[in-house]
Amino acid sequence: MSGFAVLLAHREASAGAAIDDRLLTSLADALRYRGPDAAATLRDGPAGFAVACLSPDAGSTALPECDPSGGAVYGAMTRKVGCIAVGDVCFDGFGDVARRSTARNDLDTLVARYRASGLPALTAQRGEFALALWDAQAGRLLLQRDRFGVKPLYLARTTHFWIASNTFSVVRRFCSGRINDRAVGQFLLHGLNPELDSTGFADIALVPPGTILALAPGSAPKRVATQPLDVPEVERGLDADDIDAMLRPALEAAVSDRIGDATDITVALSGGLDSGCVAAAAQAVRDHSSTSLRALAMDDSALVASADEANAAAQSARQLQIPMVNLTAARWAPVDPRELPSSACPPEPSMSMPGNRYGHTPTRATVGDVLLTGHCGDAVWVPNRDYFWRALGNVRWFGLARDWTASLRFTGALPPVFVRSGLLYRNRNRTLPIPPWLRADFVERVDLPPPTAPATAPSDRDGRRTDALESLRSPVWPRLFEHLDAGLDRGAPVPIRHPWLDHRVLDVCLKLPSVPWCLDKLAVRLTLARDLDPAIARRPKAVVPQQVEQNALRTFFATLGPELLADGLIDPYVDTGRLQRLLGQVERLRPHEYALLARPLYLAYWLRQVANSSGRRPYDAAGVA
Repeated sequence: MSGFAVLLAHREASAGAAIDDRLLTSLADALRYRGPDAAATLRDGPAGFAVACLSPDAGSTALPECDPSGGAVYGAMTRKVGCIAVGDVCFDGFGDVARRSTARNDLDTLVARYRASGLPALTAQRGEFALALWDAQAGRLLLQRDRFGVKPLYLARTTHFWIASNTFSVVRRFCSGRINDRAVGQFLLHGLNPELDSTGFADIALVPPGTILALAPGSAPKRVATQPLDVPEVERGLDADDIDAMLRPALEAAVSDRIGDATDITVALSGGLDSGCVAAAAQAVRDHSSTSLRALAMDDSALVASADEANAAAQSARQLQIPMVNLTAARWAPVDPRELPSSACPPEPSMSMPGNRYGHTPTRATVGDVLLTGHCGDAVWVPNRDYFWRALGNVRWFGLARDWTASLRFTGALPPVFVRSGLLYRNRNRTLPIPPWLRADFVERVDLPPPTAPATAPSDRDGRRTDALESLRSPVWPRLFEHLDAGLDRGAPVPIRHPWLDHRVLDVCLKLPSVPWCLDKLAVRLTLARDLDPAIARRPKAVVPQQVEQNALRTFFATLGPELLADGLIDPYVDTGRLQRLLGQVERLRPHEYALLARPLYLAYWLRQVANSSGRRPYDAAGVA
């Protein structure tokens, strides 16, 4: 993990005045919390670079600024003749390649490939990364982000230069406090901003996931390539042993790549199948003589009496012989935004609960060198909805018969005629109603709601898992990863990695037919879950009771709600009088209305964070305070 920032002057002739050594040094200092082990700066023509690095390895050396022959800085910066690359990268499949070659890090290998084959070397990359590559010969800066948006990459234009960084606070220091009204409107309507090239600030953009942008002095960013997510053809006639022979080595390779050279590994263990299988893979691939492995679980029993996640996680840890640390959630306590550190300002409003449930901030001492999660495991196993009727409509009766035969063989029952999944599908392909508390002039100004169109996905005439593809493409994931990244605040500089998104794992999972293998994750239960306690392999997915979420929101409404509405920060967007009347009738709300009514309060919470971090009231897009 590392923090980096790249500056590109608008005019090459004035680059020396616009990008001086003091500026680059100050950027490196601002990034040091992300990489306290080393820092470096570099200038080359109109481009300037600053990096801060975490966990150096013994084979790397600091990069002397005057060394024309090249060098590397702990996996965060690489320089070869004519090319400089900086990034926070974890590439799929690079572990074995790097060990067999003389390259000192993944970026070193990538730059060598780029010099040999050009842009295709970048489009072929898979993994979790954000990077910038300066091609001096072509006079352009290439910015790239992985297909799922695991690593953020922010971009802004200033008076004298473009700045790109994976650390939001570094980019924000060069920009005004103008709020992106469009992003605010999308949040109030959807609960998040689905436009993945924008943030809550009008002057700060995001490189979209799976996109390569090119920048040259004096020109605007140009999209030069994309990395689509494709769905492989369905492979039928497989049994559980066949799937285990493909899926187990793929997941173990994904975990191995994400562990890398780390010696202190932690797995966020929820008690479910996805994180349990990741923990089992980590136990299988780690070097037991030189690395330690532990599980980290959240004990919600004080908040959710019916949720037994901590006990299930403990069962998995005992079965795998992994020590476990429990973080206990004794209460939910709202936090006043004015008490947060000035750097704790996300790039857009979020539905994350503004409170401290665990009284614990992860650090390198408690989490170690890398944290592995089971995120996106649910999305990978989403079956095609209305599978039966699609099959009949496409005259795939033979394939349908084979799938139903497999279902009878492995589950002893026929699958349901209607296969449905609610994961990430709310409000799909329809225009949303405008909440009554939104100001009419604001709705008209930002043109809400946006027109909706059916998701573009390959035809499922051959049974391809297009619904899983749609779920993986959901904007929920990049927004979640953005808030997990240490670049948002001065949290623990610990890499958080997600093995279920490895392209080798996806290639195996997405080629399995919906029936029977994706129903209730049958493929996992009959293969990878063999390493877990049998009770865990049979355990249904746990859901937090709706009443618990409602009680937490009521606490938020009662404690911070009146104060957040009183300061007037959301007046340009919301009819606060109407909103207050609705809050006064909270006991009469229907279940789905709690989260809807919370959105303007979360917006007010975020606007107060913006004001707290900048020392002044935020401005709207029209420049009006």
